[in-house]
Amino acid sequence: MSQFTHAMTKLKEARHLRDAALDALTVLEHSAGVGSAQAKRYDDETVGPLQEKVTVAEARLRDAEPKTQREYLLKVQALLEEGMLSETVAALRADADRLAATGDDPVVVLCQRWKSMRTAVAAMLDEEVGGHFDAPELEETEEAQRRIERQLQRMVPTSVEGLAAMMDVYWNLEGPVGMPGTEGWEMEMQNPQYLFLRRLRHGAFIVAGQAGTP
Repeated sequence: MSQFTHAMTKLKEARHLRDAALDALTVLEHSAGVGSAQAKRYDDETVGPLQEKVTVAEARLRDAEPKTQREYLLKVQALLEEGMLSETVAALRADADRLAATGDDPVVVLCQRWKSMRTAVAAMLDEEVGGHFDAPELEETEEAQRRIERQLQRMVPTSVEGLAAMMDVYWNLEGPVGMPGTEGWEMEMQNPQYLFLRRLRHGAFIVAGQAGTP
């Protein structure tokens, strides 16, 4: 996990605990009264320390250097809390929300489905030790995998995550067939076509803020 991802995770966790404590404080104030000794003690002993952890986590995220455009937008998105919003900041946050979102890119979902089917096909082939590779389940899964490939051939990624996912699928389809690290794989990697594909795939993973194989 990168320093940036670690800082983002810690801030999210700290805010979740702080917000849960604030909700509990609201309930306590409703039952015991605002400014009651019980509510004040809970505020001082629980909410206060949790807010301090949020402050520390925010400072660590401010110090964490984003490596990609998406990481920068996620950083902006995370450091803008509701109490800080002005019209200008609200506009920045809206842009960050829009540009950081990946759920609207159907390429990502299709590629994930393709990889799941590829894993399932490999598992089925491993089980066919007798050499009978015409099982209906295997044929159906392989055909479903090919249908997804035909869909992807007609689509254009609309996010860096989609680009990285499609490059990964293409690498698995058209890249070297040998086991990485073996002599056969090293020989295949002398092919300039594979070298270009490898660098493009790795670059796509870096831009998407994901851990990719060099």
